[in-house]
Amino acid sequence: TGGQQVGERPEGHSVLQIMKSLVSEGVRRLVIVSAQPEKYECAALEPGVSTVTMAELVQAASGVLRPMDLAGHVGTALVVVLPELEREEAEATAQELLETLSPLAPQAQAGLVTAPQDGLDAEVLMVAAQAAALKAAPGSLQAGGADLHWLPLGERSVLVADSKMVAIFKKLRQLAASPINVLIHGETGSGKENA
Repeated sequence: TGGQQVGERPEGHSVLQIMKSLVSEGVRRLVIVSAQPEKYECAALEPGVSTVTMAELVQAASGVLRPMDLAGHVGTALVVVLPELEREEAEATAQELLETLSPLAPQAQAGLVTAPQDGLDAEVLMVAAQAAALKAAPGSLQAGGADLHWLPLGERSVLVADSKMVAIFKKLRQLAASPINVLIHGETGSGKENA
């Protein structure tokens, strides 16, 4: 849950407020991944809403993994490293992981990237995997590749994975096609020159 409080908040971003909003939009099954699921024991969860710990997800995943594979979490994301597998083998293992985790987290979205095709740097691979997962349908796997948000910027490329940044760059492309003047401001090092 990333540290959000359980109860009502005036700004409307508590876990229960988010849950109610999603249920009102038609979500039928929702899993709250939390390091402290006990804090939801007295909460009024909507029908179809359950809690699970990241440790339970890692434990369930470990049944599918080889001794050399790694599983852990970064924030609210389960991260699995599958060394020495070709893309097809990694994709089959990732699909098996999703099926294994589906009783705990049926709407999980998975992103699969491989080195060197999608990058070599660990941080780049993490961002690419997150971008691929964002494109995956609930309960499914999305492999990385050319359809990610790689933007050419002169002689280099930038991977834009965050949904807000994708929206900003989309708006920038629209503005670039118009004759109006645009002022871009921000702190030093924020990447204004890339716009």
